[in-house]
Amino acid sequence: MMKRMFIVAAVMAILTTSAMATTLQLYKISPVAGTTTTVTEGRGITPDGKYVVFSDGTGTTEGGMWDVKNGSRTMNAGGAVGHTVSGIAYRNYTTSTDLIAMGDSTGGTVGAVYFNSTDKGATWGPKLRRTNTANLPANANAVAASLDASDAWYNVRNQTGASWVEKGSGAAALPIFDSKSATSISMQGVSGHGVAVGGRNNPLQPYVMYFKTGGGTAGGLTFPKTLNAAGTGMLYAISGDSTKTDNLAGGYCEITGKTGKWPYVVRDFDADVSATGTATAMPVANPSATNALNGNVYGISQDGTYAVGMDYTFSGAGERAVLWTYDVGTDTWAELNLTQWASDHGLLDGFTALGRAYAVGVNAYGEPVITGTGGHTDGTRGFVLTVPEPATMGFLALGGLFLLRRRR
Repeated sequence: MMKRMFIVAAVMAILTTSAMATTLQLYKISPVAGTTTTVTEGRGITPDGKYVVFSDGTGTTEGGMWDVKNGSRTMNAGGAVGHTVSGIAYRNYTTSTDLIAMGDSTGGTVGAVYFNSTDKGATWGPKLRRTNTANLPANANAVAASLDASDAWYNVRNQTGASWVEKGSGAAALPIFDSKSATSISMQGVSGHGVAVGGRNNPLQPYVMYFKTGGGTAGGLTFPKTLNAAGTGMLYAISGDSTKTDNLAGGYCEITGKTGKWPYVVRDFDADVSATGTATAMPVANPSATNALNGNVYGISQDGTYAVGMDYTFSGAGERAVLWTYDVGTDTWAELNLTQWASDHGLLDGFTALGRAYAVGVNAYGEPVITGTGGHTDGTRGFVLTVPEPATMGFLALGGLFLLRRRR
């Protein structure tokens, strides 16, 4: 009897701690006040999960920043408006911790715009603009900074036939950059140490380059390992801590003997040597599926513990946003269907499905905070979802089973 009471008390204590850590909530990212768009998409998140940047999805009205605690804020600064806002990061400068974000001002036709905030996103400025035509930011996770005392930040941007990896530091000024001109090149994610990933060639192959000196050719320019002999695939994300040799990147690739493209990660590739690293297929709902694109990794947490993306192999479900959790002890990944998880916990509240997860941060309790986009009764809406720490959830499940067995 005493043992049972002890176990009940322990489980209740964990439940109480978990409840203190996170109030289960799926937040809908509404459009900026005064706009009428039916599309919003969460595109980037700070490493601690506190701030999200979003796009209006059409590039015609306005995107901005979503303060997870206090709601959305515009990113209008000096007349420039961020439409497709695709990255956000902290950087240390003077006595403040700044927020740096990147977007475009007129659907990409005027150029990339860099926003700086010293007051947690309440105001944005100064605004810095590159006016290259069709100078587009990346799809998501386009800005990163290291978590050390450096004031530097990095970003990637693209235009037809060329890509840049840029470094900003010090007082407000346009970042300096290294670039690569090539056909079918598109860089998508960047680390806090200036390592960028994307794709190049036709058909696409995963591609990496890194900031070198500024004003010249980027370093790297290599092709990390995939799961097929032809080396075809594409990378969309890289962990914020990634360096030129200690790294984790993710996207999709073909797998020898299987149909279509599959979500995968590649670890510890040498950014100066092609076909290096350890490539791993991510778990999916149906490993025998035959879709053209069976899934994709769009975002990776700062420390590489979590990855997020899309799985297209759930029977009859279409795209579903997923969270992958890494177990360092077994060197394996586990997948969670976020739509099903939110439904099981009664959180959907107007969402019909969470379609894609683009970025993931980790809050002070070690829990993944995920942003992306999904179907909603209001249209297509960005979302922010916090999932309780998986190890705690697993322990609770085991404790509950033990109690049930004791009752029997």
